[in-house]
Amino acid sequence: MNCAALKHFAIKFFSFYGIIGILIFLLLALSCGSEAEADALEKTITIDLPNLPDDAKALEMVLIPAGTFTMGSPEDECGRSNREWPPHTVTISKPFYMGKYEFTQGQWEAVTEQNPFQKRKHIAIGPDFPATKLSWSQCSSFIKKLNKKDLGTFRLPTEAEWEYACRAGTDTSFFFGDSADNADDYMWSRRNTDSDLAMEVGQKEPNAWGLYDMLGNVAEWCSDQWQEPCERGAQIDPKGPLSMLSLPLTSRVFRGGSTMNPPDKNRSASRGFEQQIDFHYSLGFRVVMECTE
Repeated sequence: MNCAALKHFAIKFFSFYGIIGILIFLLLALSCGSEAEADALEKTITIDLPNLPDDAKALEMVLIPAGTFTMGSPEDECGRSNREWPPHTVTISKPFYMGKYEFTQGQWEAVTEQNPFQKRKHIAIGPDFPATKLSWSQCSSFIKKLNKKDLGTFRLPTEAEWEYACRAGTDTSFFFGDSADNADDYMWSRRNTDSDLAMEVGQKEPNAWGLYDMLGNVAEWCSDQWQEPCERGAQIDPKGPLSMLSLPLTSRVFRGGSTMNPPDKNRSASRGFEQQIDFHYSLGFRVVMECTE
């Protein structure tokens, strides 16, 4: 039963039970608020980056609805590591936009008017290749520059937002099922690349919400400080350990795996960490944008 039907039921209930019906209606209205907000938002938007190269992919953002999912992986999941969260319920209370693709070199150049990637070794070069060899600190500084352009409020996703968006309503090992037999259709991994370099974004099949390369290609920085996995109860919008300080050697979470890994290490629950000043050719990022009314 959808929100409209539930509210209609509550109004009918009120005609018989008075104030109880009103209370039910108010509770339903609150629970359906995020759904109504998402219904009023565009499903996909394009951010107009000035100076974007003509041959570069635009910065497209996909609407991710609010909702609840099971984060983490069971102990018997094939490929599981001890870095992964045990299964627990997480609620993402508000919709948000997420980049359709990993942030690209062309998009980076459009924002900064610089192309540092041409001077870097062991990365593939081109406007639609992921922006890689970037530390968490560099990505955070870059996003501050992006936000000064008044195109929206951007940030790195939280680890929970990332996994929620990756799963796209699924509870399987991958967003395309439990078997890695057809993984080559959805991800770049060690199994289908001649080298461990990243590939151009958007060449594989997307998940059900229209996000490309969430698994494989390059791992993606998240905003959270690293936390060792532990049993925990239901969470609402978790953001990782809280700290007043962000020190250079602070460890940060990355998700999604890369071309360095076999498919079973690029699952929806896979997670890892690096110090926030570290960078690697297999590490990139994608941005999220907060929704506005």
